Amino acid sequence: AVAIGLCAAMRLSLKLGRIAVAEVERVERVIAAHALPTRLRTPLSMADLMRAMTRDKKVRGGKLRFVVLAELGRAVTVEDVPSGLAEECWREVGAE
Repeated sequence: AVAIGLCAAMRLSLKLGRIAVAEVERVERVIAAHALPTRLRTPLSMADLMRAMTRDKKVRGGKLRFVVLAELGRAVTVEDVPSGLAEECWREVGAE
């Protein structure tokens, strides 16, 4: 789950313009090289996934916060990510 979440976070970081596609590919290669998944093996319902995210420890004042990379090796949390953008990233790693 952590490896897949990292892949989704990398994609969100890319879509937010914080990192380049080459960095996403590099991280996914490292994850795969350690025999960890980069995609869900069994698709999760997007509605269930988004509902579960509302119970995450990073939620503040009812707002979802996401960990993204400012650059490789430096993570930050951000708010106000459009839900459609978050869903797009989750779909790319296998949610439906």
